[in-house]
Amino acid sequence: MQGEWKKYTDSNVIKMYLLDAAGKKEVPQKVDSFVVTPKVGNDEGGFTLEPENPDDMGVSAVYMLDDQELSIAIPLGVDIEIKIGDKVFKGEIKAHEPLDH
Repeated sequence: MQGEWKKYTDSNVIKMYLLDAAGKKEVPQKVDSFVVTPKVGNDEGGFTLEPENPDDMGVSAVYMLDDQELSIAIPLGVDIEIKIGDKVFKGEIKAHEPLDH
């Protein structure tokens, strides 16, 4: 599984997409938790993303949060932890120049 993220220029919405191993197709999942933790200035722990337009079982391929602090934290680098059943997937977005994806 891979992931991709997007920030929107006109808001503080951050969306993270769950993708197949090739990084081409969205893969809906029932996620138990999706936490994004800033690497810098992390006084409050992580941000919990919620499924966007989940089906009746809570399954979605897109997880999002509208939060100004998360929007500011992403360019400084964040760790990502996704729990699906008994599996834990970890990743990161490295620090980078702020730009809109």
